Amino acid sequence: MPDGNELTEKRFRCFCGICHVVTGTQLCLIWYILTSGLSLLFGMRSTCTWLVVPICVVGLGMYAFYSKRHKFLYPFLIITVVQQLVCMLMATIITIFSLCSFDTMRQIIGHTLDMAEPPSKTLALFVVCGTVSACILLSFIHVWQAIIIYTCLEYYEDEYRKLEEGYCVETSRLDATDYDDSRSRCTPDPPYQQREPRFPLV
Repeated sequence: MPDGNELTEKRFRCFCGICHVVTGTQLCLIWYILTSGLSLLFGMRSTCTWLVVPICVVGLGMYAFYSKRHKFLYPFLIITVVQQLVCMLMATIITIFSLCSFDTMRQIIGHTLDMAEPPSKTLALFVVCGTVSACILLSFIHVWQAIIIYTCLEYYEDEYRKLEEGYCVETSRLDATDYDDSRSRCTPDPPYQQREPRFPLV
């Protein structure tokens, strides 16, 4: 039967036990950098104003790994949850709008793809299903990423608690030693009692 340390070690593993949660969170941060860069390259130029958010998230995340302070990972966790909600919201909106007005959706797809006329129903349905599936897949990826980041937060909190408990124990031991030393210095030695001779002096 595995002991507590082994269970704790398994708890802080991710990617099917391949790597530690700290390494997994670092990989998630790299993935976030790549997706942010692709969004900037292939997105609208107005998205440049949103560069402040990725810069802050990446900067605080790198500082969290350097200093091993868990609170600086909270922005990364929050932005991951926000991205998950946005993906689910986009999938819901596209599905509902396509069901309510499929012809208008065809025109939107044709305008987005720079087509001379609206695409066929088969192509439009393929684009809608592909977009909704991609949003749902990204949503589940963000949920999985959020779990990894939260577990990394727990790991850093656990390490900080162990370090703090060890410091308190060491401080208590040193205080007890200093107290014993001070008592030994302050307590006077017992007075010397002259022993009476066992035989009378002649």
